[in-house]
Amino acid sequence: MRLVSFDLLRSTDIPTVTYLKPELLFRHRSLVSAADWVLFPPYWLANTLVYALGRRIFPSLSTYHLGHDVVTAYWRIAPEGAFHNNVSKGARVLFEEIPPQAIALVERVAKGLGIDHAGFDVAVVDGHCYLLELNRLFGNDALTTRGISIGPYIFDYLQRSTRPPQEPDSPVSQAV
Repeated sequence: MRLVSFDLLRSTDIPTVTYLKPELLFRHRSLVSAADWVLFPPYWLANTLVYALGRRIFPSLSTYHLGHDVVTAYWRIAPEGAFHNNVSKGARVLFEEIPPQAIALVERVAKGLGIDHAGFDVAVVDGHCYLLELNRLFGNDALTTRGISIGPYIFDYLQRSTRPPQEPDSPVSQAV
């Protein structure tokens, strides 16, 4: 499988990936055109990749939801007196007692919208789950805490989602 990535950090542990700086797209157009998948393009390249070059990009939209699976879920608990509950800003993570209805909501929304990679923020209020937002790019601190490397999950999903080349059933006839 031929993979090209425009984000070195997010694709470090994905096998067979070739990294390119986004501004070098047209210098390496043949490499990108031959790729089965183009990973983590910046927003400003998405239309060129999809509509001009006909490439499949990952993510489509862009928790720790990948493909059809929730990779992990956790509670983020802000430090006493703090406003932010971001893990990178000191929030604690708890992986226990995740409501199954929160996982079901994320899976239903992701499948319904065709989202293959995202971080979803879900609020649970009086036993009801509310989707607050989803993030195409998200921090990996909690995954690291859990010992999860996201690269193998991405690679597995890309392998399962790659369509084999279509061979015609019969020779193509040419008009004379």
